[in-house]
Amino acid sequence: MNVPRSKDRVRISDENTSVLESLGENTDAAGVFRNQAKAVAFAASVGYHFNKFEPVSGQTSKAILFQQIDQATDLGGDLVAVFALAHVGDISVLSPKELEDNPDSPDPVLIFEGYVNGGLSYIRKQGFDAAQPINVVRSLARTLDPATSDVFSRE
Repeated sequence: MNVPRSKDRVRISDENTSVLESLGENTDAAGVFRNQAKAVAFAASVGYHFNKFEPVSGQTSKAILFQQIDQATDLGGDLVAVFALAHVGDISVLSPKELEDNPDSPDPVLIFEGYVNGGLSYIRKQGFDAAQPINVVRSLARTLDPATSDVFSRE
């Protein structure tokens, strides 16, 4: 299966767009994060923590430039690498040569995108209220706290 690769953006499924916009600065309500790029990083963490991976298929109306994620978090490329390595469990996923030589190899950006959308879907299904996005984020942050939750013991 040859999946289109994306090096320049992270697509957001249409059903998750409103959640992302409510979490970031692009909203009438007070956003939880300074920008949508930081909200994307949080959503990927939620997706990974709760083992929610939802690849995006087809065209979407919303995409966040990868450059924005990199600038907003200072970890953009590292974030993608961490999620790809955790998902695949093989360091070769980070090799550009592997991507060139094998078009069916997993794309780290698409892996990150899957966790972002999985996290946004999970947040949406937790009774997310766009008028008060901080409520669900506070609740989820407590479950992500290393003092109260062991991220490495996911099933």
